[in-house]
Amino acid sequence: MIRRSLSSTGLLRLLIMMLCAATLTFLWGLHLTQSAAARDGALKAKAAEQLNLASIVAQSLRQLIDHAQQRASALHRAWQLPSPERPRVAQLLLNDPLFSAASLYDRQGRRLAANPASRRGSLPSEWLKQLQLH
Repeated sequence: MIRRSLSSTGLLRLLIMMLCAATLTFLWGLHLTQSAAARDGALKAKAAEQLNLASIVAQSLRQLIDHAQQRASALHRAWQLPSPERPRVAQLLLNDPLFSAASLYDRQGRRLAANPASRRGSLPSEWLKQLQLH
């Protein structure tokens, strides 16, 4: 009887199964490594994009603040003018694109001046109450 051939085929099958298992393990590990690397790359790209957006917004805010400070100092100098000139100063402020949706109200909530983008005629009563508190 030839038992040797039977055991050698069993051994060969076992070796092939082990080789398949090792190959599958290697491929699975490679897949996990590649997916982790792709995820890290995507996160780094997203972080760089967010940083660029934040720097653009910060630069825009800096320009906006510089413009507002220049306008405020000009208006402060103009506010020193006699009383009849003051409505003209308010109109200059409202014509500035920085304040494109601004309106100017008196203490009773009546609109003194506004640009076309403003729709509100008078202040809501809640806002007037808050104004009275301050």
